Amino acid sequence: MATLNDLSTAALRTFATIVDLGTIEAAAHRLGVTASAVSQRLKALETQAGTVLLVRTKPVEPTQVGRIIYRLARQYQVAMHDAQEALDRRTRVRDFTRVTLVVTADALATWITTALEGVAGEHKLLLSIIREDESRAATLVRDGTAMAAVSASPEPAPGISVTELGTWRYWAVAHPQFIRRYFPSGMDRRAVGRAPLLRYDDDDRMPVDLIAQTVGPGTNPPTHFLPESRQMVLACARQLGWTMVSRELRALVPGAAGLVPVPGTEPVDVRLYWQQWAMSSPTLDAIQQAVGAAARRASSTPGARW
Repeated sequence: MATLNDLSTAALRTFATIVDLGTIEAAAHRLGVTASAVSQRLKALETQAGTVLLVRTKPVEPTQVGRIIYRLARQYQVAMHDAQEALDRRTRVRDFTRVTLVVTADALATWITTALEGVAGEHKLLLSIIREDESRAATLVRDGTAMAAVSASPEPAPGISVTELGTWRYWAVAHPQFIRRYFPSGMDRRAVGRAPLLRYDDDDRMPVDLIAQTVGPGTNPPTHFLPESRQMVLACARQLGWTMVSRELRALVPGAAGLVPVPGTEPVDVRLYWQQWAMSSPTLDAIQQAVGAAARRASSTPGARW
């Protein structure tokens, strides 16, 4: 790349639109130009960068350098929105800007939605929420896919700021009849191998780690995958399996009050952090403040009991 100053705003916007929508044709439709014009802008941008920026699959995938350019384009969009918002306080005319955030399923189901709704309305934001396990969330911020995330990682990265949100306590729980059937002697290796487990997906490591700590590694429990928190708790209450639940989530699901901890297990404390692009932005700062305040109200009381 010659210099970053050589990158035009039109080229950055075009590149971000291609990545967001997945094809050159869709980007052309969104931008109101021909597909040929979009291809020419992309080619010019790749010439400036001195390397290929997109893998031409369907949908397209940014290369490693493409991720850098994409993140720059998204940061520029936020900075422009901040500047326009400051100017438009005089005219009261503002456009929306899109903000992509990574949020855990439990946070989305319990405490974070109200905070995001408030800040989105005040700052005229359009939210794109990616539901992802807290163990993988930081990666999506670092590669430019998202601007901020609820993450389990306290480790900062270049260009990323980290703020602690609080701690949430989880219990391995099930319906009492399910426990009598599958865990008559508590959680042991034989019971784990027979009792169906409820998880979000393969990245949901909390119950797997609990099993390893309780009965040792090497077990392979039969597993249901349900991608939504409240439905998972409801399924647990209906004896489809056992799962990991916080008190905050239990309180929101009708029928979950009768769930009890699986004998022989200890609660698991999960500390969460807010990872965010480290750029001067009133918009991102407002999101961070709203999320932080909501997290402080929602996090578990130290030593909380089921």
